[in-house]
Amino acid sequence: MKKAIKNALFILVRHGDTLLNDQEKYRGWSDDDSASLDKKGIKQARVAGRFLYNSPVRFGYIVSSDLDRSLHTAAIIGRVLGIKDIRTDPRLRPLDVGDYTGKDKETNSIDFYLENIDEKFPNGESVAQFRARQKEASDEILEWARLHPDEKAIEIGHLSNVVYWEDIDKSLRGYLENYASDKEDLIHPGGIVAIMPDSEVIPLLGENKKADPKDKGLE
Repeated sequence: MKKAIKNALFILVRHGDTLLNDQEKYRGWSDDDSASLDKKGIKQARVAGRFLYNSPVRFGYIVSSDLDRSLHTAAIIGRVLGIKDIRTDPRLRPLDVGDYTGKDKETNSIDFYLENIDEKFPNGESVAQFRARQKEASDEILEWARLHPDEKAIEIGHLSNVVYWEDIDKSLRGYLENYASDKEDLIHPGGIVAIMPDSEVIPLLGENKKADPKDKGLE
């Protein structure tokens, strides 16, 4: 694990838990209370921050999706790491599932849009559009990393940001099909992965269901 984090291009953290996560509903671009960090999500962000604080590398840059659940996670991690300058990038938002936002995953399949990547979700975007903006944002993070070889960048994002990297060298249907279901092989809320030079995604902190009992002062 130490070798992975030292050799990573950058570190990607998934935001903490929300009500919509617990209810197994699509979050999409929702930014209301149901998609905000709940108490467990706040504690998960603290655990993630401590994990990074105790890692063998120095972090100098945090960039986050502009949705509240990611920004809140970023603020907590930034506080633990002593990083005040947190950048926001709307291109790091998750896949915009449009009218599926807030709907139950089990009874509302999105397979059609995963199989037809140029088809837009109703009032949303296509998988191809998501991938294009994700690449643009990621290229900027990689450029920062190139210019700062002695520090690591942290991206705070969403499940689909992790899936983007998992999917780069695989058939789209092969991995992105699991986007909707948060299956066990995907990173859980508050989880951390290392993005490696060969685009491999190595989990560093997977389940992140634990929280320190001392965490009583919830931000």
